Amino acid sequence: MPGGSVISFNCVDSSLSSLKNCQSYINTGMDIATNVALDLVENRNDVEEVNSMESVMLEYAAMDRELNHYMQAVEATVHQVNDHCHAKCG
Repeated sequence: MPGGSVISFNCVDSSLSSLKNCQSYINTGMDIATNVALDLVENRNDVEEVNSMESVMLEYAAMDRELNHYMQAVEATVHQVNDHCHAKCG
């Protein structure tokens, strides 16, 4: 980066912000699935439906975990690029 050029990560930052919104939707989905499962246990006691809600919760948890790992990897990469640029350009 001759002349002290700065790398802009505005697009990456915008994408990370959108992913954080997705994370809030995942959390909302987990809350709803939990409430539905509790209602099923209290009112219907249908084991098959409760197991279905458990499966939904596991899927939400997997999505949340994968999304967190992805966001952490992107953030770490941005920091490494910035650190490398500052060391070389700075």
